[in-house]
Amino acid sequence: MSIDAENPYQSPGRSAGQPLVFSADGALEVRSMLVEDDALAFGDYFHSRSDSHRRQLLFIRIAPSLILFLLAVFYLLTTKLQIFSVPLLFGGLFFLIFGPHFVKWRMRKALLKVIREGQNLSVLGDQRIVITPKEIVRFHSYGHSATYWPAIEGIEMGTEHLFVFVSANSAFIMPFRDFARKDDIKLFFETMQKYHQQAV
Repeated sequence: MSIDAENPYQSPGRSAGQPLVFSADGALEVRSMLVEDDALAFGDYFHSRSDSHRRQLLFIRIAPSLILFLLAVFYLLTTKLQIFSVPLLFGGLFFLIFGPHFVKWRMRKALLKVIREGQNLSVLGDQRIVITPKEIVRFHSYGHSATYWPAIEGIEMGTEHLFVFVSANSAFIMPFRDFARKDDIKLFFETMQKYHQQAV
């Protein structure tokens, strides 16, 4: 079986990493290359799990729609300008259906602008993630950062990435495409969960 068949997330023409093997001290490592899309994927995932963001989307969906619907009813029942109620009704429906999508699009666009304003040398590019029973360490071309498991705030699996939250709004990002085999994604994820649970 080919590597591509073993890991359906891999990009065509991209070489796979080595299959995961535990070292004598229980360490695992994965190497990957982070690009803009990975940072955007984290932004999308972060906002999807944020209670405040969900409340904001609900407010954007409900408040303008309700105001426009009330104005439509007002024009329909109390004035001779009933024709204005039609665009108001359509406007309310537009916000109800497309308001959250518009907000998400604007937030992605803003995040992409922030990413492209700087070089982000410590965020994008080659990285190596090493996990041991004691800590998780991220190495990149300009340094490294180590975090003990008790300080980790969450270990989560998205649709195409693993995320290890080192704070409420920042995380180590591991794309599925850089694992040699699909089973390695599960192994890495479950090993991180085990080390984290043992430490807290």
